[in-house]
Amino acid sequence: MHWCALPSLCYDAIWPHLVAPLDTPAKRLVNSPGADGGPVAELVGDEGRGTLAEGAPAQSKEENTMSAIRDVAERFFVACEDGKGWDVCKEFCHPDATFSAQAPALAEVTTVQGYTDWIKGLYTFVSGARYDLKSFAVDEERNNVTTFAVFHGTHTGEGGPLPPTGKSVATDYCYTLQVEDGRIRHMTKIWNDGVAMQQLGWA
Repeated sequence: MHWCALPSLCYDAIWPHLVAPLDTPAKRLVNSPGADGGPVAELVGDEGRGTLAEGAPAQSKEENTMSAIRDVAERFFVACEDGKGWDVCKEFCHPDATFSAQAPALAEVTTVQGYTDWIKGLYTFVSGARYDLKSFAVDEERNNVTTFAVFHGTHTGEGGPLPPTGKSVATDYCYTLQVEDGRIRHMTKIWNDGVAMQQLGWA
């Protein structure tokens, strides 16, 4: 399989917080202004925002369900985008979780295991990789999460479809993560790989 895609990667700073077991308190992935004015991924947990006042209502069943869906999706998202591969991502997925994308660069990838390991290989030739998370939405009724982000990176290393071009990419992409019984069952990627190939000088 040729490495012909540029899915997103994530910041090392937040990774250690997201590999904890699934029964640890959930945190939410948000963008905060960085020192240079750009977005910085940040985990926000309830423990950093005080405690409920005495007599405050507990979360409803629906709220708990939404929180659980968000939690597993966020943990998987960061593990996947940080290039940790299936060895780490499998904690958040069914063993036979499937993958689909209407993008020629990903035509041969049909499982989440294959996709997460495929992303892992991008680290061998993409430098300065980061993503700007634009949206992270939970659909509790349909048990899924949809994300929208922009991936940035530069082809500087050996191992891609062509020798290093030194060109950079800023490519939009979306994921829909279908959750079943507390784990990812199916993953869909929506991505215009043709535009990314052109920006990188691969087409």
